[in-house]
Formats: sequence, C-alpha cells, structure tokens
Amino acid sequence: MNGERICTLFYGLLICCIVLLGTACSQNVSSRHIDGYTSDEAKAKAPEGTDHVPVQEQNRSDFTKEDKAPADTDIKSGNERRTGNEPSSPAVPIPSGGNQSKEEVKAKGIYVSGRMAASGSFQQLLDLVDRTDLNAMVIDMKNDSGQFIFPSSIPLAEQIGATESPMIPSPEAWMQRLKARNIYSIARIVAFKDPYLAVQRPDFAMRTKDGNAWQDARGVLWIDPYNEEVWDYNIAIAKEAARIGFDEIQFDYVRFPENGQKVDREVQYQNPHGWSKAKAIEAFLSKVKEGLKGTDVFVSADVFGLTTSSSTDMGIGQEWSKIAKHVDVISPMIYPSHYGKGVYGIANPDQEPYLTVRQAVSDALAKNDEVFRLNGKSPAIRPWFQAFTATWLPSHQRYGAAAIKEQILAAKELGLEQFMLWNPACKYAYE
Repeated sequence: MNGERICTLFYGLLICCIVLLGTACSQNVSSRHIDGYTSDEAKAKAPEGTDHVPVQEQNRSDFTKEDKAPADTDIKSGNERRTGNEPSSPAVPIPSGGNQSKEEVKAKGIYVSGRMAASGSFQQLLDLVDRTDLNAMVIDMKNDSGQFIFPSSIPLAEQIGATESPMIPSPEAWMQRLKARNIYSIARIVAFKDPYLAVQRPDFAMRTKDGNAWQDARGVLWIDPYNEEVWDYNIAIAKEAARIGFDEIQFDYVRFPENGQKVDREVQYQNPHGWSKAKAIEAFLSKVKEGLKGTDVFVSADVFGLTTSSSTDMGIGQEWSKIAKHVDVISPMIYPSHYGKGVYGIANPDQEPYLTVRQAVSDALAKNDEVFRLNGKSPAIRPWFQAFTATWLPSHQRYGAAAIKEQILAAKELGLEQFMLWNPACKYAYE
C-alpha cells in the first residue's frame, strides 16, 4: 500500500513538473516577440559618414543557422506568408514625377562619394560594374557636410556658398560616363544633417531651449526638420538632380537625430503645426512627391534598419507606414554591425549577417504587406547591406565577399533582388 502511495505521489509530482516546464517555455518564447524600439540611448562608434547608428533592441525571435526557415515561412511565427516574389505593388510603378513610361530597374548598386566620383579612381568602380552584375550607383548630390558635388543655380545654395568649389564642374559630361554603360544613377541628398547650412543660416538650425545651436554627440549641427524652408531647399536640389539626368532621388538622413528622448529634452523645435516627428517627415516626403511632378525620376528614402521591426518611430520620425506611402523605393539600412547583441535572438549580429538580414527583411515584407492592404500599393524594398568592416566592435569579422554574399542571399531567398552596398571608403569586395 505504501508502495502504491509512493508511486502515485511520484507520478503526480512528475506531471506537475511537466506542466510548469511547459508554461515557462511558453512564456520565454513570448518574451522574444517584443515589438518596438526600446533603447535608443545605446550606440557604438560607427564610421563617419554612415547614417547607421548602432542601436539596441530587446531580444526578438531566435533563429539559428542550423534551423534555417524555408523562404515561405514567417521566421517569427512559423506561419506561411508571401515570399516577396509576389509584388505588393505594380511591377512597374509610376515614378513620383508622374511619367508612366519609365520602367523600374531592379537595382544592384554601390555607394560612391562625391570625392570618389570626381577622382581618377572612379574608373575602378566603373570597371567593377562592367565585370559584375552590379548595375547602379548611388552618388552624393549634397553630402553629409552640406556641400554640393555639382554646380548649382539654387539661390540659397549660392547665397551660403555651398557650391563655390564643386567637385564635378561638368555634371552632364560626367553623367554620360554612366549613361554610356547603362548604369542606373541615384542622387543621394542628405536632407536634415546639414552642418554647413546650419552655420550659414542659424535660423534653420536645431536650437537648444536657451537659444544656442544644438549639436549631436559628434559635435555636428543639424537642421530642424520641421522647417519648411529647408524642405523647399532639398526639393530644389532634387529638381536639379533630375535635370542633370539622374534616374532616382534618394533622401538620406530624412529623420530627426537619434537618441530622440534626450534630444527632445534639449531642443526647442520650430513646430508651428504641433506635428509629431513622424508627421513632419511624412509631410516633407509628400511635398517632395508634389514638387517632382512633371519629372520622370523615382524617389526613395533611407531608413534605420530597425524600422522594419519597430512599432514606433524610434524617436527619429521614421515610421515605415508613413514613409512608404510617399516613395517609390524604401531602403532600410540593414548593417549587422549596427544591431546590438541579442537583437532578433542573435548573440552577435555582426558575426551572423545571413540571420540578421533574414529577420530584418522578413519584418520589412510584413510591414509592406500592411501598407499595401491599407493603400492598395506599396514601395519596392531595396535594402542597404554592409560592405565595410566594423573595426570598432571588439568581436567583429571582416566583411569581404563572403559576408556580402550572405546578406544578398538572405534577402534573395525572401524574394528581394534589389540591394545596395555601403562602404564610406567606396571599396567593395564584390564578385
């Protein structure tokens, strides 16, 4: 009898343990599916010239190389979903300028700084495009310093001297080198990080609550994104890029400075409408679209990589659904080195380019599906990938041809054929 009681007690305890263990596992899985950007204060030192500040986010769904999900599986939930091969918008979208005759190019591009574009070394990049499947270049029109690469007749640019020493004095002749090779040309315009304009026109600059010029952590001045005169300035630059012959206008730094909560405590914004940051960025891009009517250029916007996974604007005004309504192409900057440890359940994202890109792109496709559901159209997704080595990280890997291929493969498996490679030094280990 005692033996029977002991056995009954033993099995009862065993069942309780199993139930408790199952509950704990369920809670642990749920905790990895946390939407949103939760720690925009954390960042590491990134190479100058990247709008890609490393940030931290709470852990999301775990996904290891040994358990690669099939291309038609939602990594987070395991649910069947679109792979991305089925377009959520027309295969040949109408450019923001309104010319329906211009077809979308599946761009595979590299970033080219103004200095590189004006140098003898530019020929090496042209040769790289000639011998590979690359077909596009993203070239500075107005760079991170606020300087123009080409001559300009914009009154404000002339007034402040932004065009006094253009790196490329004959833009039409220079553009012919690209046209002769059928290279898709994208003009990069750095929108609101413009220290040159901020110095020359202090009334446009972000200012502290006591009236002084505000500076970011690197001592760089920013333009207030609420200022509509600055919107007009950037739109005028975009129109000049279209006249030069660029196929697409890409706005970078189309955002407020990172570490948004801290910045908000320090800055007095020029915000007469009382808009949110996300509303201001959306209104700017809407005005861009209106301003470029009559041209045949596409319009794109660069966004933080974590916008693909965040349910907020991350304090910088970049909300995927609002931006996506006003551009032809949206470009999340998916640089594994810029994701904090544990993001997406990956211990060291820089060491796992395939997994990091796979999760970010999966989330981007889900965001775009929702945009299409609400608006009947959505932009093409053309991500930026890391082509530089994050030497500032204690445990980094060299981003050569193999690491670049892993990123491209991860996106391609989910149906994305377009991509751009970022290296501020313009050196690319691409094969």
